[in-house]
Amino acid sequence: LPSSALAAAIFTFTFLSGGKRQGQAVAYRAPWWDIPFRIVAATGLLLAITEAASHMGPGLSGLLGVFPVFTLVITMFTPKPYGGYTARPMMLGIVFGCYGSLAFFTIVALTLRSLGLGLSYLAASAVCMSLSLLLMRLVSARPGR
Repeated sequence: LPSSALAAAIFTFTFLSGGKRQGQAVAYRAPWWDIPFRIVAATGLLLAITEAASHMGPGLSGLLGVFPVFTLVITMFTPKPYGGYTARPMMLGIVFGCYGSLAFFTIVALTLRSLGLGLSYLAASAVCMSLSLLLMRLVSARPGR
């Protein structure tokens, strides 16, 4: 629970210090190779982490295998078609989405033994979706976002 509170504080600080959006999106048609290349890039990074897992340990390799790898791949492809200003809001959106993951895993950790797997995941999913909807409304109501 203390680590969940710390993570929430870090997400909040990161999100609030993100600044306002700048620039304007432009129409863009991705080349035919865009999605396949993203798949290959993400898979390559994931395979590299898997290969290095015996040296990193299960905790670090598991942590790196989820958000940082796919965040890196998504973010590195965004500025070219939509302008450099788009990478920052994308990263802030990913941080914003981490609240739901944090809520989900915290609820599972707190209720798994008492509720069992099915009810624990159901409760965690309900909290995650409710929190995400609430935060989406709060963020969309902020000027400049």
